[in-house]
Amino acid sequence: MGIYQSRGTLYSSADIPEQKIKVFISSIYGVKKYDKVRADLKSAIESTQLADVYVFESNGASTLSAGSHYAWALEDSDICIFLIDNADGIKPGVQTEIDTVKKHNIKSLYYFCDETQKEKTPLEQSLMP
Repeated sequence: MGIYQSRGTLYSSADIPEQKIKVFISSIYGVKKYDKVRADLKSAIESTQLADVYVFESNGASTLSAGSHYAWALEDSDICIFLIDNADGIKPGVQTEIDTVKKHNIKSLYYFCDETQKEKTPLEQSLMP
């Protein structure tokens, strides 16, 4: 039986649910700052042992095309985390993923970085109450 600690509390492997939360992380792909954040976030989430995280670069060999593989993973996810830098805007691939989560009513978290560009994206404006 394994023991792990989260926020100062000790847990045993018996406390971990058998069915893990399926998390999909979406952002621009192939840009160093996004790739690093996705990898670090994946590691942090999976260290809780409560979730399995899909990021595009971690998929292995498959009989599906890359696009089909990540589209299937997104549609199968319980939650999608979007990482968006206002300075970069929303690229077509990320927009496709946004459209998919809306179509399939997948719970989503949107993180907007406004460090260098304070003006909100149209998406961020549309999410405001």
